[in-house]
Amino acid sequence: MKLGYIYYGQGDYQTALINFNRALQLRPGDAYAVKAVDNTKSAIVQSSVK
Repeated sequence: MKLGYIYYGQGDYQTALINFNRALQLRPGDAYAVKAVDNTKSAIVQSSVK
């Protein structure tokens, strides 16, 4: 999760998503990981619209 947050903060959403998904594999159903994945997917969509 920490790596995901770091990459997210740097705007590297693809790498952030990879790390959040890894966290989700380690802790299935973790609310923070689920929300982070959703937020990152939204950020990817938003950045591709610009």
